[in-house]
Amino acid sequence: SSGGGVVASGGIIDYCEVFGNYARHGGGMYISGSTIVQNCNIYSNTCGDNGSQLQCGNGSPKISNCIITATTSQQNVIEFRWGTLAEFENILILVENINNAQEVVFYSWESSNPILNNVTIINKSSSSAGLVTIGAPSFFTIKNSVVYGYTLSEVTGVSATYSRFDNSVTGAGNIDTNPIFVDATNGDYRLSDYSPAIGAGTSDGAPDTD
Repeated sequence: SSGGGVVASGGIIDYCEVFGNYARHGGGMYISGSTIVQNCNIYSNTCGDNGSQLQCGNGSPKISNCIITATTSQQNVIEFRWGTLAEFENILILVENINNAQEVVFYSWESSNPILNNVTIINKSSSSAGLVTIGAPSFFTIKNSVVYGYTLSEVTGVSATYSRFDNSVTGAGNIDTNPIFVDATNGDYRLSDYSPAIGAGTSDGAPDTD
């Protein structure tokens, strides 16, 4: 039902690769409670409903220093539900093959309140699909992040600050200029020395190492 490769409600999952799994929700992983996932590579998982790579449930799970790659067309990549307070920090999300305009990267519902901090999201597909779908009364927070290849609709339930999007987004510190990556063609999405995104973030709540 949930979590094709990993199901966890606590503990630490460190330096793992999670790939080639299937579930109705959270094809790669279902995490909840106080689970910590760090230094992992999550990719090539599939689902029957929501969250091809990951589903976050109740509690306050945290994911940091991971790469999440969606390599097959799915309804969405990451699902938040059951009132989760999930936190993502220092994550690279690559969307390589979502080509249906109805599909999104994030789906948040059932009173969930996820936070994305210092996250880079790259759309490598031909789709102009949306970034996030909110099911009220959920709330979605994006901070200190770089989003490339997606626009963010001005919808109730989404807060974005000190981040980069393809369009102009209301909120303190948001920009829409070219982020100028080091070498996007070869998958190096670090900011170059000339990137206008350098210095555009805020140190408030930022990790020690970006």
